[in-house]
Amino acid sequence: MVNSHAPGAAAASHSGGRGADMDPDTRENWRKIRDHLEAVGKTNNHYYRRAVAILQGRPDPFDRYSGFEPGAAGERRN
Repeated sequence: MVNSHAPGAAAASHSGGRGADMDPDTRENWRKIRDHLEAVGKTNNHYYRRAVAILQGRPDPFDRYSGFEPGAAGERRN
């Protein structure tokens, strides 16, 4: 299993889950997490849903900052 505290796991959160912004090692970590959880039948959890969203190029559903521009003092992006 992939170490959930590995730098790659944290980097995915900062990228907002967008595949283009993610380095290949981080993307591979999320793929391993998804594949492992599927293999053991543990897909009904937030960690699995997060991995799937990130691998599909969608925003990280648990990145509380994904809807804000840096330095925007809380203003939402359109």
